[in-house]
Amino acid sequence: MPYYYTMSYSLGPGSVIHKGNWGRLCNLEHSNNSRNEKIFENIRQQKYPNRPSRFKCSFLCPNEDSIRNFLNLSLKYVDLLYEVELTESNPKMFETDWSLVPNPKTATIADVKKAAHKYWGEQIA
Repeated sequence: MPYYYTMSYSLGPGSVIHKGNWGRLCNLEHSNNSRNEKIFENIRQQKYPNRPSRFKCSFLCPNEDSIRNFLNLSLKYVDLLYEVELTESNPKMFETDWSLVPNPKTATIADVKKAAHKYWGEQIA
């Protein structure tokens, strides 16, 4: 089953997207985005430990409409869209509503905590 992925730079055919790139980027920067991700991770560890860490995963969309919606709503106009396949036979998967992640520039800590519980508690598929 194909999935859809987006990033801001070009990948060649056969490229492998390694899990954890988002977490690596968050750990490099000291920003509100990094703050929010750390709050999400702390709540996941405390209340939803069976959910996969956002720091150690890859973010995929199940269809082309979904990834195009993500690109439009997240204002990622320069990102490239890729159709990808999973390389693991039984990966741990979690599907939720990515739009529950609040804007890092405007969300208060209380907003982020509330959003994290909704995000981790919801299971779409």
